[in-house]
Amino acid sequence: GPNHTIPLEAPYRMPGFIDMTRMDIAILVYLLDFPMLYSGVCYMTTYSLHFMLINDLCTQLAILAHRVRNLSFNPRFKAQHTLSDIVDRHNSVI
Repeated sequence: GPNHTIPLEAPYRMPGFIDMTRMDIAILVYLLDFPMLYSGVCYMTTYSLHFMLINDLCTQLAILAHRVRNLSFNPRFKAQHTLSDIVDRHNSVI
């Protein structure tokens, strides 16, 4: 088959100020651009984890607020036992 050379293009759409036809320069540019991709993935992972933790905390506090609003005491059981469960759960959430 014919021996064709592969054109080396910059990984961005702007006029280059570096001669990208040399293989060593092209590899250097690609290696220097790789951390930008990695930093975007790390940012989105951190943001998603932060959102998930805040959402979980708000959900647990909403459940506790619902339990406190609908609190009813059974005369056969001590109120202290019922309230201590809610207070313990609140402390574990915080």
